[in-house]
This record gives sequence, structure tokens and C-alpha cells, in this order.
Amino acid sequence: MSRPSYLCRLSQHYPISRFCASHLPGWENQGELVFVTSRECRDITPEEASEYILGYTIGNDLSCRFFQLPEQSGGRFFYAMDLDKFAPIGSVLVSPTIFAKETASTSLVTRINGEVKQNTVIEKDMIFFPDEILSWMSQNAFRQYSSQSFKFVKGKVTSLSVEEKTVLVDGQGLFSFDYLVIASGSTTESSITSGSTPIPFKASNSDDMRSRIKAAQELISTSSSIVIGGGGPIAVELAGELAEAAMEVEKPVSITIVSATERVLPMLKISGSEAAMKLLKNKNVVVRSSRKVIKTTPPVKGLGSWEIFLDNEEKLEADLYISATGAIPNNNFVPQEFLDEKGWVKVDQELRIRGKEGQAPLPIFAAGDITNNSMRLSFKAQEQAAVVAANIIADISGRTTRRSYDQGQCILMMVPVGSTGGTGQVFGLTPWSVMVRLIKGRDYFISKAASAVTA
Repeated sequence: MSRPSYLCRLSQHYPISRFCASHLPGWENQGELVFVTSRECRDITPEEASEYILGYTIGNDLSCRFFQLPEQSGGRFFYAMDLDKFAPIGSVLVSPTIFAKETASTSLVTRINGEVKQNTVIEKDMIFFPDEILSWMSQNAFRQYSSQSFKFVKGKVTSLSVEEKTVLVDGQGLFSFDYLVIASGSTTESSITSGSTPIPFKASNSDDMRSRIKAAQELISTSSSIVIGGGGPIAVELAGELAEAAMEVEKPVSITIVSATERVLPMLKISGSEAAMKLLKNKNVVVRSSRKVIKTTPPVKGLGSWEIFLDNEEKLEADLYISATGAIPNNNFVPQEFLDEKGWVKVDQELRIRGKEGQAPLPIFAAGDITNNSMRLSFKAQEQAAVVAANIIADISGRTTRRSYDQGQCILMMVPVGSTGGTGQVFGLTPWSVMVRLIKGRDYFISKAASAVTA
């Protein structure tokens, strides 16, 4: 993706800068099919793409060849094409119907000062058609940023060197930094241990989420008894969803929540917890409060039942045991000296990592679940991100004004118990059940997922 300054209109001269001209093998002209969209495209399918394409024109994709070499561009070869006026395009838009697959015999000819530089037949030379290309491009949440200022690297960080100011990414190599933000988040016991039925709550470092969800759905659909460990939002929401699904298909399913606290959703006011208990009871969910799961035994080779041992020496049996007992920090790459006794990254009020006593402030910050701030909620992560960004800018610019983070005691939470209602806490008040249904209960904020990860 390019900035507007890269574009060059018909008959306008494009400058070859001294920067490019002084590095052999110089520059290259390439003919390209250019399509212009009528509006912003996000997460569209190839079938939907034609509705977004306003028209087509021809383009001359200039590149400074020297900086396309990996050793010169640091793997960011688009830098070679990001110079001003390096994207000349035609002045006429051709109807989108011209390049439909059934008319793919259309040819493209690129001329520079009358000289033919490239002659292409769509059907012969194009690997992907425009609708497929536009669909693929629309999945990129960071496409609005120039490749000169932003790079997305897909990989798992395996180590961090404070002294060398580098991070090692598995399969991608070593990356140096001036400032580093650790936002590796957390995962759950049900995603990574054998002590629970594998349910991918906040699964990390995995590209097989669809298959994991499908496997979990199949296990749940064949079960007639389910025990859920934990009394927080995940446990309550899950129990409500499962109970409602069982009622819809008229299947008798025994669902039990085992909560170590006296009441479910202990972070809410008592009225919020009582509302949740009432909704769960209406869905025939049993809540065992003030009881803690201390051990579980899975079925042997998939046969038999889970055995769930409680702290009062009681044993429960169920087809599934699902742990929803809290978060586990994703901290494998973080040096031990920066972690507290529970494995969370220690930060100060500026969300800067706490170094050794007397040590100069480190250029490393952290935000989100991974920090030792106890409220691991989405809106708190957004607040922390703003504080980190402001303080890094202050460091770079030399400003003396700093921002600090205080998680406070304010809880902003909505917990659906099925699709018909729920509970929560908003500015100290317990919302009506119907409000939770209207705001979150219909899709559990799945519709907001794309915007949540789009910068």
C-alpha cells in the first residue's frame, strides 16, 4: 500500500532521486493493472469485491532495484517502490466489466515515452484476478500504514536480550529495537494443559483455531454431563450458552459450575452476582460455591468419565471438565528478573518494566494482560496502550510531561447468560438483563472482533 504522494498523473514527470540513481542497478519500469476502489474495503470475499471496484487503469510500477535486495532492505522490499511519484497511473478508468474472467483475453500494454515496456494478456499472465487480490488485501488490518513506518511480522518471540536490545522471532530471525512493548497477553488452562477438556479460550501461538473450535463443539455435542471449574465471566457465559443450546435441541445435559469463591462473578457488586445466580438457576445450571477443584483425572484413552476432585474430598464425575479458572501469562521469552512471583511482567505507573534498583530506566514497556495489573479486561488494555504510546513519544521527543496508569476500582463488564439476558456492572450500577441482551448477548461482541484488532 502506498501514500498519495507516490502517485503520478498522466504526462507528469516522475523524478529519479539521487538516492536511487546513485545505487546500481538503478530503477526498473513494470506495467501493472491498477484497480481503483469506491470505498474502504475490510474483510470482503472475492464474490463481494466487484461491488467495491470503481474501475481499472494502467500503472507503471517503478522500483529502485538496489533496495529490493533483502540485504539492503532488511526484508522490506516495498521500500524500493515507496519513493515520491514512483506510481504513475493512467487518467481514464475502464468499466469493471472489462476484466471479468469471461473476458480475460484483454491485453495490457505499458509504454514509457512511446516505447513498449510490457505487453500482457490477462488470461495468460495473471495468477490471481482482481476480485481475489482485493479480497486478500482487505484482510490486512494494517494496510493504511506505509511500509516505511510499519512492518507486520508473523512469528513467535522466543527470547529477549535487554543488553543487545534485540528479540529473536522463531523462523524470522533477530530484530533490534530502540523501544519495545511487550503485549504478549495470556492464555487459559483449558488451552494448554491436559487437566481440562481442550477448549480454546484465548489460545495463543496457534493457527488452527477453526479446527480447535470444531473439535470442542463435537465433544460438547456428545456430552450429557459437564463440569466447569471457575466462577468468573468465562465460566458463567459458557454455562449459560451450553444450557441454552441444550434446551433448544431438547437434550438433557447436566451442567455444574464449581466456584472457589462464595459467589460467582465476585468482582461485581452483590446484586450482579445474585442476578447471574438467578439466570443460571433458570437454565438448570448447578453452582457449587466455596469449593475448589484440586485435581482432575481425564478418561483413559477417551473411555469413561472425567474425575474432578474437590477440596472437601468430594469427587464429581462428568463427560467433560472445562477449566475456566483464570489466566496464564505468555512469558516464556521474558527474562525472569522482570517477572513477579506469579509470572506477570512487573511495571511501574508509566507501564515501563521495572529494572534493577538504581538501574537507568529501560526502553521497554508492557501493556495488557501480561502486566502485573490485576484487572485483565479489554477496556483496561486499551487504556494501557494509550499510556504506553504517550510515554514512548515523550521519551523520543524529550517531553517532560508523562502519563501514568491507575487501574482504579471501576468495573465495566457485561456478562450474558445465554442470548436472552445477563448481568454485569456499568459505572457502579447493575444493568438490566434486557440491556445486556441488546448490547452483548446477541453475538457476544463477535461483530466487534475485527475493529478490536485493527490499528
